[in-house]
Amino acid sequence: YGSVEQSSSAPPRERPAVDANLEKHITAAVNQVRPPPPAIASGAVISGPPQASNKLIADGIASKLKSFPAEYNKPRTLLLGDSTPVQLVIKTNENQEIPSLFKGLEGELAKTTALVAQDVSAQLTGPPDMLEITLRGDKMRTITSAAPIVWEWDVKPLKPGKAQVTIEVTSYITSGKDKEPVPIRVIQDTWEVDARGLEWVKYQIQQIEPIRAFVFTMGTGIATVLAWFGIKGVGKGKPDSET
Repeated sequence: YGSVEQSSSAPPRERPAVDANLEKHITAAVNQVRPPPPAIASGAVISGPPQASNKLIADGIASKLKSFPAEYNKPRTLLLGDSTPVQLVIKTNENQEIPSLFKGLEGELAKTTALVAQDVSAQLTGPPDMLEITLRGDKMRTITSAAPIVWEWDVKPLKPGKAQVTIEVTSYITSGKDKEPVPIRVIQDTWEVDARGLEWVKYQIQQIEPIRAFVFTMGTGIATVLAWFGIKGVGKGKPDSET
């Protein structure tokens, strides 16, 4: 699956894991659903019709995957008591506008390419003792060209601290007469979020207060000096001398 393009502010160490060998990945998935038959001894008689190899099935699956652009936001800071939305969008035709769907959402925007079939699912996970993650709508979706496919989760921190969240997209493919669909993971990305409580907000305000007080004091002091010289305001001429 495709590489993920991130904004320049994203740290290099958090680039998502990608699979450089798609055919190998698909073959491994097929082997889990359809275990290969045991090796046949030389000279043994094979009964029944020949079966396609899992590698051949994997090649057929790869040919059914279509490439679509995908984007999702990656918030880094969460506040206790608030839910932060994380949204994933897969664009299914060139005429669809994606940027407007992320208006007002926090975090940098990650862009990638998803190789998907008709049926696809997405999930966002994190440590349940740290984060409460709620999906809006259904996990499974069907790719159509009429509208972009959108998933949205509400991420609510349960306690302060750092945690990792992982977003995954899985495509489900049926090959030939196999009734069991083969799940293929086409997107995976993990990043760190920092949950902060009200104490952190108070601390930031406390850091600003001395600066604001200093500016206010300086402003008052300057006004006092100007008043002593009889200057009442900026832009006014020098007051007339007393007679």
